[in-house]
Amino acid sequence: MRKKTSMVQSRPISNKPNDPIWVVGSLNPVKINAVRLALASRWPSALVVGFETESGVPAQPMSDAQTRKGSINRAKFALTCGLDKYCCSQKKFAQDCSCCFSLKKKNKFKEAGCHCRSQSIMSVGLEGGLMKIGSKLWTTIWACVMDESGQKYLANGGRFLVPNCLTNQLYQGIEMGEVVAHYFQGRSVKTQEGLIGVMTKKFLDRTELYQAIVKLAVGQWFGRDWWQEIPELAEQPNDA
Repeated sequence: MRKKTSMVQSRPISNKPNDPIWVVGSLNPVKINAVRLALASRWPSALVVGFETESGVPAQPMSDAQTRKGSINRAKFALTCGLDKYCCSQKKFAQDCSCCFSLKKKNKFKEAGCHCRSQSIMSVGLEGGLMKIGSKLWTTIWACVMDESGQKYLANGGRFLVPNCLTNQLYQGIEMGEVVAHYFQGRSVKTQEGLIGVMTKKFLDRTELYQAIVKLAVGQWFGRDWWQEIPELAEQPNDA
């Protein structure tokens, strides 16, 4: 029997019939809210659902490459969860839908998709990590947006210098969230303002930081055919 997947849903839930369903590879409210806010200008009532996922990288990624890989893995797993759970515009579960159940029995669900669902599933993977620039330790954040075909749209940013007073513990492999929480009586800073919120006295918080990077990735998907509107470019191959 397949292990039950944990999930959490961000309000509001009354999205329009043809709006995408957005699934996020995390249960962290910072990441879920960052996606919801990034979508708000275009899809103000978007359904955003978080799933518990594995990043496939260390709990504290220590390179830009690891962090990028973590975001992609989270997006892949979230997409699988979304396709498995959500069926049609009534938000049915796939196992309750005879159409999807029949396709899955024939091992055609992945190829055929759902015949009764009018909404597409879009996934978002977010991973925060650390990287060295010279002898200094910096933060780095990657966002991966993935459509049902598996096409990826990536964005990176959120880089700032990590204070020297924290680096020794981070080099020991302790996760940033744990390191910072130690100085706040165990409070889960990583699910609230984050290190950036602490350093800026909440002038900027982790949700805002992630939101901008998510919006950059989503925007690439949203405008993915922009070059087709320019005749000179439309005639040329585009591998981006």
